[in-house]
Amino acid sequence: LMLRRACTELRRWQDAARAAGVAPIGVTVNVSGRQVERGTVLDAVRAALAEGGADASGLTLELTESVAMRAPERM
Repeated sequence: LMLRRACTELRRWQDAARAAGVAPIGVTVNVSGRQVERGTVLDAVRAALAEGGADASGLTLELTESVAMRAPERM
């Protein structure tokens, strides 16, 4: 839910920046440990970007160290 909302808002910001002739800003979203463990992060990101219509270059994904340490082989 948060990822989809972030991508929708990102699209608005990207559109507003283009209209104003300024560089677009980006957004950073924390990735769920459950999604990492299930291997569904990529699908969730693709779906959120498609639904929100945002340019992927404006999206940064953030993992906590605890998530990375729980599943280092998936990182």
